[in-house]
Amino acid sequence: MDEIEYQKMRLKRKHQTKSNIFTPKGHKNIRNQELEKTISRFLLAVIVVLLSTIYVNWSSTNKEIFRQNVFEKNLSFTKINAWYENLFGSVLPIDLNLGSNTMVGNLTNDFLKVSKYHDGVMASTSKESAIQTLNSGIVVFIGEKEHYNNTIIIQGIDGVDIWYGNVTNVSVNLYDYVEKNTLLGSAMEDHIYFVLQKEGQYLDYEEYKSQI
Repeated sequence: MDEIEYQKMRLKRKHQTKSNIFTPKGHKNIRNQELEKTISRFLLAVIVVLLSTIYVNWSSTNKEIFRQNVFEKNLSFTKINAWYENLFGSVLPIDLNLGSNTMVGNLTNDFLKVSKYHDGVMASTSKESAIQTLNSGIVVFIGEKEHYNNTIIIQGIDGVDIWYGNVTNVSVNLYDYVEKNTLLGSAMEDHIYFVLQKEGQYLDYEEYKSQI
């Protein structure tokens, strides 16, 4: 074979290799690559969840560290969810307990009087009246808070953390997903506290309520 014929064959083979991108076989390779990426992302998500679960359940100390540094320091569920969805293409793998505590009828969180109280407001109501959620979200805290007694914190779908203070007969659990107007419990004595916070800023109760 002379040099000219050899160069022709090289050019022909090179052209055929590039053309494979546009052949059915080339398309199959692209699909396989996308499938491999999807599987890799899924496996990475599984590993992250498993490692987190193992760490939290390793000891009671780890559980306390997780609770203090995640749920008591205003971690934004909505931001994490947006990051996760952008990275993995799906929502966080959390079992959302939709429950059946949504109230029906005339109960609409209308209070006798609303006045300024520390970082939020104190809403006067009848003794032990039922309390509903202002908006949908995830229950991220249930426990005692200074100035607010027994408190439920729900991180809303809009990124606003709503504190419901002075609540008794609690009817939700930690990490439950609750819809708007879901029954939380009842007012301890004759008032309840509300604190609304987003990205470190406290929001006006009346203004927020008028927008939801």
